[in-house]
Amino acid sequence: MLVLFFSLFNLRLVCRSADLLTNTTLWSNLTNVYAIQLLIESAVILLAFIVLVHRALLVYGVLLNLKRIRKTDELLLSGGFSFGLEGAQGVGKTRTMVHAAFLQAENKSDKLLYRYYCDLALKKDIEKKATAGDYWGWKRMQARREAINYFYFNNPDKIPHVYANVDINWHGKKPHVLKAKHFTMEERLYESNVKLLTEADDLLPNTMRKKKNTEADEISANKVDQFVGLDRQYCDGTLISDTHANSDIFRSVRVCQNHTFYLTRSEFRFTPRFLKRRLQSIKNAIFETGDYFLTHENTLKNDEKQELLLELNTLVKSAIRTEKWMKKLSITRIYYIKVGGPEAFKEKVAEDFYVLANDTTYVYDDRNNQIDYPFTPKHPAEK
Repeated sequence: MLVLFFSLFNLRLVCRSADLLTNTTLWSNLTNVYAIQLLIESAVILLAFIVLVHRALLVYGVLLNLKRIRKTDELLLSGGFSFGLEGAQGVGKTRTMVHAAFLQAENKSDKLLYRYYCDLALKKDIEKKATAGDYWGWKRMQARREAINYFYFNNPDKIPHVYANVDINWHGKKPHVLKAKHFTMEERLYESNVKLLTEADDLLPNTMRKKKNTEADEISANKVDQFVGLDRQYCDGTLISDTHANSDIFRSVRVCQNHTFYLTRSEFRFTPRFLKRRLQSIKNAIFETGDYFLTHENTLKNDEKQELLLELNTLVKSAIRTEKWMKKLSITRIYYIKVGGPEAFKEKVAEDFYVLANDTTYVYDDRNNQIDYPFTPKHPAEK
């Protein structure tokens, strides 16, 4: 639009319009038709210029945030095969982990399929070497084939490559369940996996101790220590973990982390004000209708109850639509301090931020552990 403006007008015309509007002679001759015409035309030109510059700045903001989102993707892919997130509740740890998992899973998928297709092309050579006693090429080819079958054919209801102990929904698909047995190698993790371990200090606390004897433990610290150190070599795995305090995680996990992001705060940006006001007005109507229903539920007739519930349903649907538009038009800025390098070389750097899109193809439940709370209401079928 700004280009169109300058193609029809020019900056000299804008400057002349500003000069004319500040010309006291024209303002003192408002009885003159030409003076009034010049003032009106100058005002319209300046107003058009201001509006178009404002629109151009908004477009620039959108393009800038798209660039920031791409940089965020690069940042979350830079974690290598193990990195962690820590910070207070609700600051964006789980959200960042889920986003990182999808980025990592896409990379894992490309790499796994590429390597397997290369195996297919060299299959005869690989089998020939196997008959001569060199089994490693065949074993790796077989592991990739089994992973492809497991992720893409045998589990169509699961998100390929992703294991997690948090509830994620991506086009109706869920992640493979991440268990303690995966870390003790009692249960198999398939090739090129991405593991999301939320509240890592609960599953792998720093109180775990390695044993010199062979006594069976609830979770064998020896096996965990062995696995997290060789995760990439064993199954090309990536571990993304989060906790309130990284020092509370089993030391072997911390040592293997490429770096840790300490999340400090998050904020929503670029949400249109008119949508905020609309959502608030809908919420007020929902509160009013809901309060009336609760306080008069025992005295209302059935048809009156149905009418109120229908009205409440319409309001809720309207709120959901408004929230969806708010997500489409806004971003989240998350501030962090990057603590990089192995434990012996970690250095804290200044606070920075990255940007995540609010409108995504996946949803997740960041209160998945609520089901373990003793006071969580139960469904009638569970009683």
